[in-house]
Amino acid sequence: MELSKEQQVANLKEKYDRELQAIQQEAPASPETAPAPDTQEHQAVSRVTEGMIQEQVPGFKASSHAPVSTEISPEVQEMVTNSLMKGPYESIQAIQKSNDLALADELHQALTSNENWHMLVKEGKIPEL
Repeated sequence: MELSKEQQVANLKEKYDRELQAIQQEAPASPETAPAPDTQEHQAVSRVTEGMIQEQVPGFKASSHAPVSTEISPEVQEMVTNSLMKGPYESIQAIQKSNDLALADELHQALTSNENWHMLVKEGKIPEL
């Protein structure tokens, strides 16, 4: 049974909350060495996005959960645009069909960039976290 968009968003929010809590518990006790809250939030977003991709592409592993800014290929830009219009699940399914882990990693990085993530939230495609 396919979940409704609302159920998918609720599941993502729940996964994000769990990931953020785990990251915060892993953080060093010393405030001088602890990662900034926005870094922790990005890591949680990145891990949840990695999990979404792994549901369709089990062998996928993100190359990094750290914030990065890189140029993206036209193919991934099209997937990001599609994600903004229809939600990220269709793009992730396209990655599954391509069976291209490098492309999956590039999509992961593109979807977890601050700009794209905020656009997905604004468009209601993913929950505000």
